[in-house]
Amino acid sequence: MKTELTQEKLKELIHYDPKTGVFTWLQNRSDKVKEGHPAGCKASSRGYKRICIDYQNYQAHRVAFLYMTGKWPTNMVDHIDGNPSNNKWSNLRQADARQNAQNKAMQRNNKSGHIGIWQPNGRNQWVVQVCGKHIASCPTMEEAKAAYHKAATDQFGEFYRQKEAV
Repeated sequence: MKTELTQEKLKELIHYDPKTGVFTWLQNRSDKVKEGHPAGCKASSRGYKRICIDYQNYQAHRVAFLYMTGKWPTNMVDHIDGNPSNNKWSNLRQADARQNAQNKAMQRNNKSGHIGIWQPNGRNQWVVQVCGKHIASCPTMEEAKAAYHKAATDQFGEFYRQKEAV
């Protein structure tokens, strides 16, 4: 039977440094994992970290919430800077699915260089969309960027992070 990890149990096993986002073991866990060793490993090619405790895998950013607040996050955890390996407490916040999606990186196949802005084939207009909703059609990229910025700021507030292609 799986038991829910508690803050008390977590703090017996692991230390979390909120300034660095690093987890370290407080006890020897095996011949290879010793007290003071970093806890967790990279869980995916996208950079998220996971920690295995009592044969259960946990996402490190969610473990940070339990460690700091005594509760599991009720929804998703957003990495403010967009770096999924940066688990500093100041870089984590609870978010719903839409807020979290807004803070994701730009897709590699984006041709306009701006999230939510695209140009239909054969047209001299830039189409602006936020969350799949048509916002505007603009004759210039600058007008399209301004329309997207206003709509995204209204919709997402602090979760809106302006991104452009490099």
